[in-house]
Amino acid sequence: MKNKFLKIILPMLLVVVAIFIIGPGCSPTPTPPPPPIVEKAIVVDAATGDPFPDITDKDCVGNYITNGYFNTTVQSPNIQVDEDIIAATGWRRVWKKNPPFNVIGADLFSSGTSPMGISPAPAPTSGNYASMWVTNKSTDPNQYREAMFNRLHHYIKPEPVPVTYVLEFKTAKLNNTAQQVEISIYGVNYDDIAPVTLPLQPSVIATPTNINLFGAANTVFLGTIIIPAGANNTWVNQNIAFTPNSKEYPVGGFNYILITRSDNEGKGMAYCAFDDFCLHKK
Repeated sequence: MKNKFLKIILPMLLVVVAIFIIGPGCSPTPTPPPPPIVEKAIVVDAATGDPFPDITDKDCVGNYITNGYFNTTVQSPNIQVDEDIIAATGWRRVWKKNPPFNVIGADLFSSGTSPMGISPAPAPTSGNYASMWVTNKSTDPNQYREAMFNRLHHYIKPEPVPVTYVLEFKTAKLNNTAQQVEISIYGVNYDDIAPVTLPLQPSVIATPTNINLFGAANTVFLGTIIIPAGANNTWVNQNIAFTPNSKEYPVGGFNYILITRSDNEGKGMAYCAFDDFCLHKK
């Protein structure tokens, strides 16, 4: 009887002791999520009208894009895996949270870092870079509607004598099986000092259209670029040119650049990298 008692009770006591010493389930302590990214505040310089006069891109003199090479950040690009474009000063999310959907934005990675294991980093390495999903299929889930939103150093406005601007940048398609995708670029007049409410994250991928995210009166289409199916993991130079005119442009010009999927229906979907944005007068 005594032996039978020990056979039953002793294992139970050992389990209790193990739980007390090691902890239930013997599981490692989970890693806490990274703290929220504190975006650098926009404070316009009274003398120049520039919100970020201390940020310059030495390889693009007179760059209207703020931090076009993603070199200035408020924290390491690798602390948060994705949705962290706002860690790069001057770059912002495009819409606010629309429960139950997540706030979707572009991602930020350091030089040579593989983007979420999808593919090798684009070559050759060129410092920090951004990346996001681009899909031209209206049937895809809304979480693939990603975008980047950059606060320009200065407003771009129609001038008495027309001036042409050129936007140059690099792209790389990161998932090798993806088809050709089309990306559109817009100028947006957005009051970020006493800001109107950011648009809600779209609940479906194609509505509203890009031109209506901030209202047609505040938005102008600047151009479209195509990333071909064969451009895998290698940087490709892109550029668009535009000449502001008072008929089509927002009153007062625009102070933001919006980069996102084209509204044109297509079959392509790809995870794409972006770097070296340089917007200058021709």
